[in-house]
This record gives sequence, C-alpha cells and structure tokens, in this order.
Amino acid sequence: MDTKKTLIISIIAGLLVIVLFMVVYSEPEPEAQSFDEVFLNQLDDVEEINILSGSGAEGSQEVQVEDSDVISQILDDFSDIEIRRTDSRVDASSYIISFDNYIIEMSEDAVMFFTEDGVAAYEIVSDSNHLETIENDLEWEEVDLEDLEDGMEEDIEEEEE
Repeated sequence: MDTKKTLIISIIAGLLVIVLFMVVYSEPEPEAQSFDEVFLNQLDDVEEINILSGSGAEGSQEVQVEDSDVISQILDDFSDIEIRRTDSRVDASSYIISFDNYIIEMSEDAVMFFTEDGVAAYEIVSDSNHLETIENDLEWEEVDLEDLEDGMEEDIEEEEE
C-alpha cells in the first residue's frame, strides 16, 4: 500500500514539475497593438504613396497618390486595424505600398513592414475594412512588370555611378 501511495505521489509531483516548466518557459502570445502604435509614428509627413497590386501572371496595376486628402484617408483606414507581431511567415502580398523610405506589403489578414533595419511581420487580428480606399477610391493603371523591373535596374545603375 505504501509503494502505491509513493508511486501516485511521485507521478503527481512529476506532472506538477512538467506543468511548472511549461508555465515558466512558455512565451506569452504578443499583445495586439494598433497600426498607429506600430507604424504611423514612422509615417509622418507622407507626401506620396505608390501602390502596386496583383501578380505578374494575373496582370498588375499601380497607382501613385499625391493628394494629401487621399493619403490621409488611406492612413486613416490603416489606423483602424489591430495587429500582432509574429515570427511566422505571413502572406501579405496583395498590395505593395511604398511611403518614402518604407515599404509595406499588406493583405486582408497580414502586413509586413520593410525598413533599413529589416522586416517585421504582423497578423491582422481585428475585423476592419482597411483596404477600402485602396480598393474602391483609386484610379489604377495597368503596368507591365518587365518594364517596371527594367526601370528599377536603371535606377540602381544610376545610383552606383
């Protein structure tokens, strides 16, 4: 009887130790933050936004936004979203949006922020219509990605000279 009691106590103690290790060493899920808290302080005084949509197979479109009211509306749409940082790979390739020195890839459920310091990936955890202005209020133009790549190569060559 004492051996059974000792065995049961040992098993319970072992399980408690395992649970304790899981609690102590598990990383808490990062808290959701607003897009404003994470990005908008870095996007002050935006004078121009360039947006590329689509993939090469389906055809691509681009738009350049210089109207300050439209820029404000796009940034206001973004301010409605709640995001959570993730180390996982996310698919945020619906739109490539460039603001001066920053590039954002954004989709309905993810956003990636590219800076000189690297890349940060975020999941969008709130329900919002953050792409409303981009999808409904802009005048898109068809773009040939090969021409775009050639132009980028020329820009790089000019910078190297």
